[in-house]
Amino acid sequence: MSFKHGIGERIAGGRLFSDHTKESLCAALRSTGLALTEAWLTNDVRADRSGQHWLNAIATSTPGFGAATDAHRLRTVLGPKGFWPLCPVSVLFSADY
Repeated sequence: MSFKHGIGERIAGGRLFSDHTKESLCAALRSTGLALTEAWLTNDVRADRSGQHWLNAIATSTPGFGAATDAHRLRTVLGPKGFWPLCPVSVLFSADY
C-alpha cells in the first residue's frame, strides 16, 4: 500500500486521502490484525510534484486473524472508499523516517 508521506486526512477532487508516516501507519494497523512488514519512501517523479514523497508499505496478517477479514482491515486503514494512491516506485531513496 502507498500513502503520501505526512500525517492526517484530506479531501482533494472529492476524494478522501490518508497521509501517513511509518509511525502513524503502524499505529493505524495495530487494531486491524495487520503488521507492518516493510516500509520505504519514494520520491514523486511527476514534474509538478517535485519534493513530495510517498510512504510505501507491505503489511501481513498477524497470527490469530483469518484472511477473510483482510479486506475489512484494509478498509479500516485506507478509509471507506478504499482509495490507494498510486506510487511511483522507480526512484527509491533511503531515509530515517
